Amino acid sequence: MIAFNYQHLLGSFKLDANAEFPSSGITVLFGESGCGKSSLLRLMAGFVKSSSGLLNIGQKRLQTNQSSVDIWSRSIGYITQSETLFPHLRVVENLEYAQKRATGKIKLWQFKDLIKSFKIQHLLTKYPNELSGGEAQRVSMVRTLLSQPRLILMDEPVSALDEDSRFELLKILKQLITENNQTALLYITHDRREVAIMADYLLVMNKGVIINSGPYQILATDIQLTFAHGNDSISVLPVTVGDQSDEVLTELLFGDVSLWARTTHCVKQKIGLQVRVQIPSNEVSLSLNRVEYSSILNQFPVMITGIGGELSGQQLISLDAKGHQLLARITRRSVEHLDLEIGTHCFASFKAVAINL
Repeated sequence: MIAFNYQHLLGSFKLDANAEFPSSGITVLFGESGCGKSSLLRLMAGFVKSSSGLLNIGQKRLQTNQSSVDIWSRSIGYITQSETLFPHLRVVENLEYAQKRATGKIKLWQFKDLIKSFKIQHLLTKYPNELSGGEAQRVSMVRTLLSQPRLILMDEPVSALDEDSRFELLKILKQLITENNQTALLYITHDRREVAIMADYLLVMNKGVIINSGPYQILATDIQLTFAHGNDSISVLPVTVGDQSDEVLTELLFGDVSLWARTTHCVKQKIGLQVRVQIPSNEVSLSLNRVEYSSILNQFPVMITGIGGELSGQQLISLDAKGHQLLARITRRSVEHLDLEIGTHCFASFKAVAINL
């Protein structure tokens, strides 16, 4: 595990953050703007000195109240949304610089593999000022990975990109970190869609304090916690890529149930691949009986396990779906009309075009 404990004053703002998270995979640090997320990452990277701080990566102690390992010796990569490439070096020279810094380390990623994964072969001879924002972020990510860090810190690195570029880049990064399984990524965002794509583990911050931590799917679907109650709350279900004979839809196998979603590049021609499907709570409808004639393609039996309090005439419903938790946001009128209560068996439905991979 990776553990931190920081108390730090930033003017009148007090950061008092204490938590631990897995030493591999992706942990998302979530919170509203101004809650202290970026300040915490800068403390962990060593850019800001704190008189009271603790940082351990596994058995390696990087910081205590009495001592601190130098920034360049921490084996931590750091990426923000700002330009970080050396402007006087071509792309390939920026990448070679990172490789030199990694001398003696175990090579978790190879130069040619990363160039191919991030699709930057055509950029190698260019200077940073010749790159678009998306291209620069791809190069920055490759450079960071080539330094073979033990921990990667990312502060909203794709927030300035258009939506398609943003999610494509995140899915590439997610796949690489997941396959590697020896590096931890701590990723900052306040976008729940990014959380649903990236997070294996979740830290929720509010006013400088970590208020919740745990596996993403548990925190995202626990209606007793504040994170689940966002207007754009999203559940995820583990599925396996199935039939792709349809030109635009992919079958997703959820146990013995077939779900359907739009085919994307991340699953195209990858039958058998295990992925997770993202289901917004406000796209899930409930019925007491199976609906036989409908344009909605996705439908399966569930049981109500929790009903949240009313907010603006809406209620958040927690559902058991084959041992996994799913959220549905429906109106109080619907809850009363269907006489829904904990233990009610019903059917959850959602459109193929409403979910994402």
